[in-house]
Amino acid sequence: MENHSDIWFDEIVLGDYIDVSARGYGGSHSYQYAILYKKKTEKKWTVAQDYSDNNSVCIRPAKATDYDICVKVKDSNGDIAKKYFTVKVNPKLKNTSVISAATIRKGSTVTVTGSATGGMGNYQYSVLYKKKSESKWTLKQDYQENAKVVIKPCKNTDYDVCIKVKDNNGIVSKKYFSVAVK
Repeated sequence: MENHSDIWFDEIVLGDYIDVSARGYGGSHSYQYAILYKKKTEKKWTVAQDYSDNNSVCIRPAKATDYDICVKVKDSNGDIAKKYFTVKVNPKLKNTSVISAATIRKGSTVTVTGSATGGMGNYQYSVLYKKKSESKWTLKQDYQENAKVVIKPCKNTDYDVCIKVKDNNGIVSKKYFSVAVK
């Protein structure tokens, strides 16, 4: 008998599910499936499902760390085939971007430096700004890997700056700053 089980993704973001599809091949048909998981650093396994006819299980990890998954397929003769997987669970996307100054003189520049943690990596950055008294945003940079953007406000007024970070899954995290031009 063979274990042809599979998982949908080997890397997810905290809050998402690990989707397990259990399948057996060969042996005596009428399979039952057990799914267990644990943090890679621990020894004790948690039972997500004891032996059952159900071959699809979703596990929602509680921590951002690596998890081991064990899928057991048992046939009607009691023979068991095991298959193991490792899933990396990343923390949620967090925008950690910064600006070079909150107050500048007219004619000076502000550097927006995009950065992030968590999510699915390969971050792209978009930068917008507007006068505080207006509602329409001006796009300085659409989503690109370039993390440093220079803005040179042209009026003595207060500005809002927004930097958006997008990860590989298309998840976006925004962060806002105020810049006073004196």
